[in-house]
Order: sequence, then C-alpha cells, then structure tokens
Amino acid sequence: MIKLVIFDVDGVLIDSGDALYLLYRDCLKKLGIKKRSREEILKFNGHTAETWTKKLLPEISKETFDEVIRRTEKAYPTYIQKFAKPAKNIKEVLEELHKKVKLGIVTNQNMEQIRTSLRKIGFDKFDIIIAGTDTTPKPSGKPILKAIEKIGCKKSETICVGDTEVDVEAGKAAGVRTIIINREWNKELNYNDRISSPRELLEVVKNG
Repeated sequence: MIKLVIFDVDGVLIDSGDALYLLYRDCLKKLGIKKRSREEILKFNGHTAETWTKKLLPEISKETFDEVIRRTEKAYPTYIQKFAKPAKNIKEVLEELHKKVKLGIVTNQNMEQIRTSLRKIGFDKFDIIIAGTDTTPKPSGKPILKAIEKIGCKKSETICVGDTEVDVEAGKAAGVRTIIINREWNKELNYNDRISSPRELLEVVKNG
C-alpha cells in the first residue's frame, strides 16, 4: 500500500523546459559565451545549478562560472513566472492524491525556487519538502530517505516521481521505486518505469 508520493519539481510539477532553456540561453548571450542548443542545455536538467553549469560549460573560468550561477539564480523566478506552466492536470492530480496519501517534494532547488514553482501550480498542501540545501542533494538517496523518515513510513510504501537520470539514481540509492514522466530531455534515458501523464499516478497509487 502506497502511503507517500514524493515529487521532483522542474519537469514534474511544472513544465519548465522553455523557462530553463531561455534562462541559460539569455545568460550565455549576455556573458558572451558560445551559444548552446536547447538539447544541450536541457540535457543536464535535474542537477544542482553548480553541477549543471560545470557540465554545460566545462571551459569557463571560475569567475565566469560564479557569474553564471549568480545570474541564473537571480533570474530564475522571473523566467519561471513568464515561461513555465503547471504540468498538465497536475493540480487536479495532487488534489486527488492528497485525499489518499501523504505528498512530498524532494528537489535540488532551493526554498525560494520551490516557493516560486508552487505559486505557479497553485497547490501547497505538501506534507514534507526537502530542498537541495537541506542535505546532500540528488543523486544521493539521502534527501529521499530523510523525507521518508520524517513522514514515518517505509521505503516499500513510497513512490518517487521524477523526470531525469538524477531522479533515477537517487531512487536507486534510496531503495525506493522511481517513476519517470516522459519529457523531451529523457527520451534517451534507458529506464522503463515510466508514465506519460501525471494522471496515471492515480492508478499507480490505487494498485499499490
């Protein structure tokens, strides 16, 4: 029996592909850094901002790296508000799930970014929220295990919902089933436990 469903944020609760691509595209342009394609930028979605930037821009100096982090973190709320949208049917699905199970968030976002995202979907009835700054971030399994411990349920009673390889690795590290929502950036991810829409979670929870 499922008692806890843990969600990632970007790409799961909100459709943030356009926002994240434009955020990095505009930042690189302003700093005179070589243009990256949408596919190149979104390939590292799910990582912390620091890891994302290191993987995307391995050639830049420490000074430029720090400036990219500063600019993207400062501009993130604006880009989410302008260009992101709630994932399809996500508010309705969360309302239904809230009647049956505990709901959690485990994300590499900081709390300010999480609050921005939750305002976007118009739902804030989560029983536990673990931000990327609360413990070792994903792909470590520690934030998932911390959420499970605080709720007081078992790993076998928990499902994680993500959209990236980082989510898969974190779920494996924690020993918790992880379901991936199909997105443009995870088509090449070799992982079979997938859904195409958040609404499918209602059936997953029902079947335990």
